[in-house]
Amino acid sequence: MDSLDLTFNNGVATYTALLSSTGGTTVPSTETYSVSNGYFVSSRTSTYMGALNGSKNALIGTMDISGSGVSGHGIRIGVKRGSNYTLADLAGDWRMFGLNITGTCSYQGWERAILVIDSSGNITVGSGLLSDGTVPSFAHASLGTASIASDGTVTTSDNVSFHGVLSTDKTMLVVTVTDSRGGYGLMICVK
Repeated sequence: MDSLDLTFNNGVATYTALLSSTGGTTVPSTETYSVSNGYFVSSRTSTYMGALNGSKNALIGTMDISGSGVSGHGIRIGVKRGSNYTLADLAGDWRMFGLNITGTCSYQGWERAILVIDSSGNITVGSGLLSDGTVPSFAHASLGTASIASDGTVTTSDNVSFHGVLSTDKTMLVVTVTDSRGGYGLMICVK
């Protein structure tokens, strides 16, 4: 699972940073996007098809992945960054929807929970449910303290692999993380 920073200008995505769950640091080459039949398509990934949300601050798409010994299916969630974010922007109740995949994790599947972030950034989990019908071990627990950079990048004190980006309207947080169970996670949190 990768987290990429990029700039987007006139349909050309220029990648500037990479955080990879596999330890990779090679930033991909530029990629050109165009619109075909109302969908975004990629010059580099022929199976990519995506769409903007109504606020035009998120681009979501799917594709097939192959190369470098990896094959499968993928989802890309791009979140437009803003500026001048503060910890107050994270405070509140968030509905978290996540997916754990691959790795050595004994649990793979979806998860959902209520995350509560207080004005100091402390994260606690309210109720939660896993796709196998059980309550997650992290329910009603503390997940550490969140911090946010002025560009909307969110990190936590308890997991250095936690990398999130807050949307410009401050109502969606997209996170990639390697969890304590050895799985790779994608979380989408909405306020």
